[in-house]
Amino acid sequence: MEEDKEDKVENKISNNISGSSKHELLNQKNQLFPFNIKNIHWNDSLYDYYEKYNQDLTFLNEEDYKEHFERLGAFQLRLYFEPSCFHPKKYIIFTTKWGIYISKTIQYLLFKNGFLSDIVFQIDPQSPHTHIILFSQKVQQFPKKFIIYQLEQKDISHWVDKRYETSIFHSIKTWDYSLSNIPKFPKLLQKKMHFFPIPIIPIEHLYIKTFPTHNQPIDVLFYGSPSAYRSNIVRYIANECSRYNIRFVKIEGSLFGEKLYPYIQASKIVLNIHNYPNAILETCRINELLAFKKCVISQKPDIIDVHNYNMYRNYVFFVDSIQEMFQKIVNLLKHPEIQEQMIHNIPKQVSQWFINEIGGLLDN
Repeated sequence: MEEDKEDKVENKISNNISGSSKHELLNQKNQLFPFNIKNIHWNDSLYDYYEKYNQDLTFLNEEDYKEHFERLGAFQLRLYFEPSCFHPKKYIIFTTKWGIYISKTIQYLLFKNGFLSDIVFQIDPQSPHTHIILFSQKVQQFPKKFIIYQLEQKDISHWVDKRYETSIFHSIKTWDYSLSNIPKFPKLLQKKMHFFPIPIIPIEHLYIKTFPTHNQPIDVLFYGSPSAYRSNIVRYIANECSRYNIRFVKIEGSLFGEKLYPYIQASKIVLNIHNYPNAILETCRINELLAFKKCVISQKPDIIDVHNYNMYRNYVFFVDSIQEMFQKIVNLLKHPEIQEQMIHNIPKQVSQWFINEIGGLLDN
């Protein structure tokens, strides 16, 4: 049985590397993965995982393989050639539809540390696996072992209540995406909390497939859940864009993840507008946009969030008012070369710091 599994994987690789370039690509594979697939021990769980990714890789032909080889070799194709490198411990990442991008970044960083993981939208309380929970307010019954990724704004978000804080107390560890959040929690909970900012990971590292572009070009896009504060700003921007014949599209809470991405792809500029006044920076949305190499205009974060402001000011156009936001839109549409200069600053590779840091924040 083990030999059959090995042969099936080897045949899949051979079928994908075909034609005159086969020898060249096999040499590339051997440089990236200097070991013999026949020496791998194929247990059932690893083979099941390979089969899952095998379905995603069936589209590859010779040209696709040449185009995507290097980036896939660093992530999904590693399953083909080096499954024995993975730790037997497995993680479960719990999210909602709002957290797809963050979930994929965590999965990628776990992968880089040698851990397999599954992304789920429901929790099995009897699961023996350690869970990484992105939205603990959405959990009805907690698993036996869990890490919380705290993504709410303390003292602003209504989700951070006593039940929410109790879940932090019972967690193995809690990661927080903002340095300005942690000091606002009770000292007893601060002992559990560790700063772990949301990483900027290019979208091509997270998905094997590419996403189509929406059929209508978009000058300016906003997406996010509606609130009275945010809706007033969006209404102002929409009215001003209409006066200047600027194509503005707003998506308020109805599209997420892969259904949203074609709109992002089609947009020249995307806005980050706070859900509350005096908010800290919404780095989840911003990182998702930077992953697509998009030009982002954002309201400045609250003064206490100086760390995020300093970290993002080389990638994002910050403004002090909604009037300045619209003027920035007009200026950037007139001068796309300024957009390109800022986009050029966006990190093109995953920082090794994130890979190392998440390894130290697990419950090993």
